[in-house]
Amino acid sequence: MTEHVLSPAHRRIDAITPAAFAVAIFTSASLVFLVQPMATKLVLPLLGGSPSVWNTAMVFFQAALLAGYLYAHLLQRIPSVRWQAVTHLTLLAAAAVFLPLSITEALGDPDPTAPIGWLLGALFLSVGAPFAVLSATAPLLQAWYARARVGRPDGANPYVLYAASNLGSFLALLAYPVLIEPLASLSGQRLGWTVGYGAFAAMIVLLAIILPRGLGAARTAASDHRSPPIPWPRKIILILLAAAPSSLMLGVTAHLSTDVASAPFLWVAPLALYLLTFVIASRPGHGYRCLSP
Repeated sequence: MTEHVLSPAHRRIDAITPAAFAVAIFTSASLVFLVQPMATKLVLPLLGGSPSVWNTAMVFFQAALLAGYLYAHLLQRIPSVRWQAVTHLTLLAAAAVFLPLSITEALGDPDPTAPIGWLLGALFLSVGAPFAVLSATAPLLQAWYARARVGRPDGANPYVLYAASNLGSFLALLAYPVLIEPLASLSGQRLGWTVGYGAFAAMIVLLAIILPRGLGAARTAASDHRSPPIPWPRKIILILLAAAPSSLMLGVTAHLSTDVASAPFLWVAPLALYLLTFVIASRPGHGYRCLSP
């Protein structure tokens, strides 16, 4: 096996690689799901806490998450992982222009009779870029991990890293109304999120440094481990399976905020439970195996 010819330095890098990926994915997911309650709190003085505000924000973030996943998919067309990392770091730096997070004044004051269009535009211009780039982390780093760990048992199934991603999302959502919002001012939250964003960018720099070392011995094996393309009927089934729980979660959120109480952060509970199911399903030997051919 390749591990027997690694130098001591490479062995140390090889040992910390799984933890480095898990921590980076956990951090990005935490940042992504802290943006959602923070952004809705930023628009609260402008639009209030009506059900349409919460549900519109949820739809926007679901769409931006999908856009981030599409970006991660397209980035894989670059053959070199090093250049993928450089591209991703460039976009992270470009998105940092929007930090600290704030609601844009370019659209003026919202129209009280038609707030949805204004809210979608304001979220897009204010937090869309950092959110989309960060949301690409889970699929992007899983692809890097699979290529860096070819020939090792954990490299055959990088999808368990989704557990770290969704655990970070779940804990961030619960921490915001319980700890962050009561104990930190909004300006302090924005500053803390900016610091976290910088820390995550530093983690990507570290991965960009250690990745080529792990890839050197894996390139030959990688060429022999290409998966066959997924047929379109199977792709459609997977899309529908992903859309169904997301639609149900949005429906529950709409019901709670409309018929129970229009209270800030009431939608955190169904979203947190939704993410918890991903944590459970992503554990080794569990849900994802039912989708294997």
